[in-house]
Amino acid sequence: MATFSSKPGVSADDGYFNTVSGSGYQNNATTTIFGLNGATPRSGFFRIPSVTIPRTSVISAASMTLRAKSTISVACSVTIGPEAADNPAAVSSDSDGRGRSRATAASWTVPSMTSGNDYTSADFTTGMQAVVNRAGFASGNAVQILIDEASSSDRRIVDAWNGTNLNTFDVTYTPPRSQPYGTRWDHHRANY
Repeated sequence: MATFSSKPGVSADDGYFNTVSGSGYQNNATTTIFGLNGATPRSGFFRIPSVTIPRTSVISAASMTLRAKSTISVACSVTIGPEAADNPAAVSSDSDGRGRSRATAASWTVPSMTSGNDYTSADFTTGMQAVVNRAGFASGNAVQILIDEASSSDRRIVDAWNGTNLNTFDVTYTPPRSQPYGTRWDHHRANY
């Protein structure tokens, strides 16, 4: 087994947008917001560049570790998972974020958060497996994680690249086995 851990690479690689309608897009703040922000459902995004996981690897764990920037205990329920894309660009507007295709997402009842503490998301292995199985995915491509409001009474406010950039994307995987030339099958084919 192998592990991969990384963070957003530049300011535009994380932020938030309005989940349903309206305008609230932000990608250069010191925080990222997701959940119900007042009466406005918000989605967060985290684009991770240069994900060096080989195509068709077997994913055994995938999650985000997020650093809380505010203490909030009111209920927050979201979904979390990767964008269904080979090599996504960062979200660039509210409508762009809403229009992105999602791979299978995991439901996450976000715990109460205390400012300065780290919290690990629900596991989204199924969605991550779908991304690395895509025909156009290759080691070194970007992966974008989307956290969408589901049924919250409040929001969560976490770190962003312009803050201290302490959020991490963590994956445990088994690389695909390569079939070296000279195996029995290759020898059999070469003789016909």
